[in-house]
Amino acid sequence: MTERAVNSEGSSPRRRQLTPSQPADQAPPSLLDAATRTAMAQVAVMCWFLYSLGPIVLLIRDDLQLSRAEAGLHSSLVLLGGLTSGLLSPIVVRRFGRHNTRRLGLCALAAGCAVMATGDVVWVTLAGAYLCGLGITVAVSAVNASIVEHHGHASGSALSLLNAVGATLGICAPLVSTAALSSGATWHDILLMTGTAAVLTIFAARRRFPSDAHAQELMTESSNTAATDPAAPLPRTTSGHGVEFRFLLFALTAAMLVEFSTNIYAIDLICVNGHLTVAAAATYAAAFIAGFAAGRWTAIPLAIRTAPLTLGLWAAGISAAAAASLVIVHSPVLIAIALFTLGIGTGPGYPILASAALAATTSDRDKASALIAVVGGGGAAFAPFVLGMLADGFGISAVFAGLSGIATLSTGVLLYAMFYNRQHGGWVPKQRNLGV
Repeated sequence: MTERAVNSEGSSPRRRQLTPSQPADQAPPSLLDAATRTAMAQVAVMCWFLYSLGPIVLLIRDDLQLSRAEAGLHSSLVLLGGLTSGLLSPIVVRRFGRHNTRRLGLCALAAGCAVMATGDVVWVTLAGAYLCGLGITVAVSAVNASIVEHHGHASGSALSLLNAVGATLGICAPLVSTAALSSGATWHDILLMTGTAAVLTIFAARRRFPSDAHAQELMTESSNTAATDPAAPLPRTTSGHGVEFRFLLFALTAAMLVEFSTNIYAIDLICVNGHLTVAAAATYAAAFIAGFAAGRWTAIPLAIRTAPLTLGLWAAGISAAAAASLVIVHSPVLIAIALFTLGIGTGPGYPILASAALAATTSDRDKASALIAVVGGGGAAFAPFVLGMLADGFGISAVFAGLSGIATLSTGVLLYAMFYNRQHGGWVPKQRNLGV
């Protein structure tokens, strides 16, 4: 995607700055405007489901007498639903618009929770998990594209803010689940509570982004042009993705894989190595989500003055070191400290790298966001299942050895990307103009 143009005198190439479009004379919108608060509520309920999934999967495993690999399929089906939704998302946005797409995603999440809650056999709970993943990723893809266009140069901070709020609420998810279980509730009741929250959010969060209508018109126009004149050149916004987008996409996939797999296996690690019950382990496992939230809150001001590649590199390095430490520690307190550190490293990865990838794309942002869902979700979909087989064969610590290796590989890719960036021009800009 890097373009080099020779000036009129035939001298050195000039750089094309790749940032979300925002008129120079227009003040950046507030990070807490009404439309962003609506998206914040939608992201929060989805995060609640994702962060409560860990204890739910353990309880399903015990109740249905499944192996770790079989129980890990629930997380894989959530991500496979995301893979499917990535293929469908551009079509849904073109037909219904981003705002209605987000609401449809919440409807699918509520339906998926209801299916899982009523399931007493594994194929029913797996079907519900797939439906939940389908709804979450459709909604998140629409949120990401809207935020990047709405906030322009501050989109990295805006996405970090949304995800930080979601992660902060997510800290409460395993704690509330534990309290509910102690009071006699079951995993069926916890899922029904999440589905009810999704339904309430559909009716409570109604504010639209100003750019949503324009995005739907642009996608419809592009589709009509291709249908009526196949030989016509594609619009500039649908030309493709450059090599820098692929670097960021790989690192983003690795961050998603580490995040989801840790969320699934953290409680199991504490139960086995720390010799605790599920209820007690869930309290210690909340340290990961606490660190996760801290990492995302920290990323909000850092994204204003630090290049996304630099932030992503530090995040991947911290994740690799923290995951490696989980292989050797066995005290519940030390495991909680390592999980907190892993959360700090994992937290900034998704919002920072996603906003940078969407800013660096030459393609329609809705399609780029869908591609992130397809590749990221597909790459992470089989990880819990594969890691579950690894744990069945070599012990739960092997899961985090694998996660450390993945984060280390991501660090290497981002280092190479920084070298590529210096050789070919500044294609990933710093985030600027934070409008609060």
